[in-house]
Formats: sequence, structure tokens, C-alpha cells
Amino acid sequence: MPQSCRAARQIYIECPAYRTSPILRKKKYLLSPDKLSQHYLLPANIKPIRTRIVMRFTRSIWFNTLLRETYNSLPFPEHIKHRLKEIYLGRAGTWKISNKDVFKLDGGLEALPRVAASARQFDPDDPWVLVIDLRIPTPDQDSGSVRISAILHLLRETGFRITFISDSEEPLPCDQENLELRGIEVLSGFDAARHHLAAAGGKYHFSLLSRPEVALRYLPYVRAYALYSYVIYDTVDLHWIRFEREMRISDDPALLGRIASFRRTELFNTACADLTLAISDEEKNCLITEQPDANVAVLPNIHEIFPPKTPFALRKGLLFIGGFWHKPNEDAAIHFANNILPQITEKIPNVVFYIIGSNMPASVKSLRSHNVEPLGFVADVAPYFESCRVFVAPLRFGAGMKGKVGQSMSHGLPVVTTQIGAEGMDLQHEQELLIADNPLDFADGVIRLYHDEILWHRLSARALAHVDANYSHAATQKRMARIFSGRQGKPNPPRCYEFHDTAIPTSSGEVSASSKVTGQRTG
Repeated sequence: MPQSCRAARQIYIECPAYRTSPILRKKKYLLSPDKLSQHYLLPANIKPIRTRIVMRFTRSIWFNTLLRETYNSLPFPEHIKHRLKEIYLGRAGTWKISNKDVFKLDGGLEALPRVAASARQFDPDDPWVLVIDLRIPTPDQDSGSVRISAILHLLRETGFRITFISDSEEPLPCDQENLELRGIEVLSGFDAARHHLAAAGGKYHFSLLSRPEVALRYLPYVRAYALYSYVIYDTVDLHWIRFEREMRISDDPALLGRIASFRRTELFNTACADLTLAISDEEKNCLITEQPDANVAVLPNIHEIFPPKTPFALRKGLLFIGGFWHKPNEDAAIHFANNILPQITEKIPNVVFYIIGSNMPASVKSLRSHNVEPLGFVADVAPYFESCRVFVAPLRFGAGMKGKVGQSMSHGLPVVTTQIGAEGMDLQHEQELLIADNPLDFADGVIRLYHDEILWHRLSARALAHVDANYSHAATQKRMARIFSGRQGKPNPPRCYEFHDTAIPTSSGEVSASSKVTGQRTG
């Protein structure tokens, strides 16, 4: 047996999925990772009639545990981990192996040099965090960027050194410069990311992968090269839930495929990450229902507090903000203008509905009228929070926390929204904001809040206090400390080994003396 297989076998027999499964222990060929891949995880020529059974099996706790241990502990190269990913996602053809060599490990210790390289790069006293997101954050354009920017800020305050990788190669020089001025190294593009991970992946204590499609793309590479990194998957929101809700509104059958695809993707990411970040308790419970063995923590959106200065009497107009690459925002703006605003203008004839957001589509621009002002992207939105009287968020579908609702509350501008708009923040109707789903009730709430100064001040004060207590930088810093500080300086693998005079750290983070016995366990 090649030494790489022998070494991987010794690691594999330490994993709980192997120790607790008599079926695995009886089949001797499963001791070899390449045989494991060929003969057990990937049986060839599987019959279509068994597909449902197989898919059910790949959602089982047992398979999730095996998948997690395979990703975490075995020195598989990334192409094998890619195939395991495709199996979990149920992609066509992944159960059939046309090339028998595709799952063979290199007999010349192909994988083990990465373990040794990671051991040399990992420094317990020099904490590095790798953050990968869809693009360089543009916090003036979308809520997801506000979230990741705040996370980066808190990580720098904690003392971490950060490498930020943008999956997109779109040049955003001003936003990139903002990161670099904060001491954050910035790389762009998939190729640059792979080369960087191959060269320096071992130094990372943590890897934070933001958004489902990004985590899905980079998990095999992070697991293959950043061997001592604690991998954290940030959902931002559960996309499959958002698309399910959209389908209820639109009755578009084409969304069924997207729902199934994102559900598989998000559950795969959850199964393979060491920790998954949900944006709310509701979404945490949803993930645990789907993946009972998942390790899930809640990290909500983060908002800076801006107490209002303009008095009630000097304010006028209604405000809506949202990036329009996000479909729920387009639907909400059109729904409000067509179905709610006409009822409001019957009572407040000259009221103006201001719509702010990047990537504004023609369908929203065409709403322009005496009462509707589509402004598009606005670099500084603070003056609108200071001059408008009511913020509206008539969202009919979506998921997670709504950044626009938290942002308005953090400015002390009272909000009228729907149940979906208010979810995830522990908000109560008539306490921190007004909630209404029916268009007529929504319009009545806006009219009432627009005229009632006492109600306006009460909601404004309670909203500010609620955000400050739960979603401010100070409040979120405590959650971040629990997520990151507790593992600072600790390599992720529970056990490590020595091979051919190569010292590899034990679970304590110390480097043991060299051993000339192949596969001798230390620690």
C-alpha cells in the first residue's frame, strides 16, 4: 500500500464515523481511502431506481459525519473532495466513474507534503483569518457588504491579521483601498485564491466563507490546503427559504430547481464546515432541523447607532432602501407603489415615496410620478434618514434579518413592515415598529405613524435601544469573541502525525520531535 494511503488510513480509523460503524470495520478495503472512494462512496453504474434511496442516504447523519471527517481529516487532494461534493449535491453522472484513476492517491506521498507545509506555516502566536466572499464589500450598496465589512472591522479590532479574497475579479479600487488601509490583504479571482491557498494556506487559524455559492466553490480548496484552519460558513440568509417564499408569490415553477439546488448546497456547506453562522435563531433552528448534528451559532447583522437629530415636525416623505440585484427589493418597491401608496395618498396627497438602491431596474424607474421618486444609487443616505418621516419595508418574501429594517432602526427612523420584514430580530408590533401584511392595514399603519408624533417618538426610542442592546458593534463583539477567541492559537485537526522526519503539530499546537517511524502517532 502507498505510504500516503497508509498514513491516511491511520488518520481515518481515528474518526468517530469509522469507530462507531461495525459495517466499516468489517470491510478491510475501506481502510484505504482510495478504495473507500471507489467501492463505497462511489459505486459505479448505480441504477436509477435506487437514486431516491441513495439521496436519502447522503442526507443522513451518518453520511454527514463521514463527509465531514473525510473533508477534515484525510489528506485527499482537492479533485477527490470536488467529487464528494458533487455526490452530495446529486449532480448527474457523479455516481459513475469512467476513469478508474480519478480517485487514486499518488503513491509518492502526493498529499502528505501539504500536511508538512501546513505544520511549518501554522504559528499559534500569529493569528490569521482567511475571509472569502463574492466580491469586495461595497457597504454603500448592499446589506451583505455592510455585514461582512462589520465582521472584518471587529476581527481587526480583536487583533487578527486578515486576507480577504474576492471571488469576483471586478476591479473596485476605492473599496479595495479601504480594506488595505485597514491592514487587510486583498486578492481577487478564483485562480489567485487557489495559488494563495496552495502557497500559504497552512497559516490560517480560521477560514470564513461567506454565502452559499462561495462556500461551495472554495470548500474543497480550503480543506485541501488550509489543513489547520477552523472553517466557518456564513449563510448570510438561507437562500432556499427565500426562493420558496418567492414561489408562493410568483407561482413560478422554474424556482423549484433553484430551491432544490440551494437547499442541497447550503446543507452540504453546513455538513462540511466546522461551524455554520446563521443570521437568526429561526434560521439556526431550521438548519438543525435539517442537519441535527450541525454545529450552528447565531451571528446577526451589525449596525452602528445614529440617534436622530431632525425633529418630527421638520420631516416629510416615505423612504425605502435596497440593492436591486436582490429580487425581494424590486418586488417590494413595485408592490408598495401600486398597491399601498394609492391608499396613502388619499389621506396625504403630497407625500413622496423615495426609492434608493443600486442596480435599479427599469421596472422600478418607470414608477416615477408626482408621489414616487426613484433615486437609484445614493452614496450618502444619512440625509434621507434625517429628513424622511417613515421608513417602509413592504417585503413579501425574503429570509434572514433584513438589513434595511435594522439600518432604519439604527437611525431612529420608525418602520412599517411585514412579518417577513420584521423576522429574525425579535421585534414586536407596536413596540419597536409597526407590522402589517395586508395592503390596507399597511397603508393605515403608515398614515397613523405619519401623523402621530407621540407614537413616532416611542417607536424611535425603543428601536434605537433594541438595536443598541442586540445588534450594535459592542453587542456583536461579545458573540464574535465566543466564535473566534476560544479557538485562537489552536490547530483544527484533533490528532496529527509524523511522517519521515516531518514534525506536525499535535492538538495542543506544539510541534513534536521528529520520528522515523512512518505513521507514529504523537500527542
